[in-house]
Amino acid sequence: LRSDRRCLLTLYSRPFRFQLALLMPDKTAAATESALDMLERAAPKAFRRLFSLLLTDNGAEFADCAGIERSALDPAAGRCSVYYCDVRQSQQKGGCERNHVELRKLLPKGRGISFDRLTGRDCAVLMSVFDSFYF
Repeated sequence: LRSDRRCLLTLYSRPFRFQLALLMPDKTAAATESALDMLERAAPKAFRRLFSLLLTDNGAEFADCAGIERSALDPAAGRCSVYYCDVRQSQQKGGCERNHVELRKLLPKGRGISFDRLTGRDCAVLMSVFDSFYF
């Protein structure tokens, strides 16, 4: 729904064909950096292994490239490398975009499913089922 403030940050690990969805309070660069910080702190080795490279679009939530790449644990070492896709070239993100199509079937826009009512647990269950069946 357009009135939703919350949104999902999806991270896709191409080598493992694994997608993760994190709830964010809004679609800002600060919220993206905070979500990545939380994930990195919770599982630093897994984060490095799964998400050392992030391929994204040019949305406002990804505007702070330095903040995204800066590690919450060791700023000098960095957390990941960010690469931006060309405008209107969603096929450059391949598997991730195909998964977004499938996610929209489960969470369609304008159908009364409010992201503001989703919980982190809802996202974990959704992605667990999704990763098991859609890949």
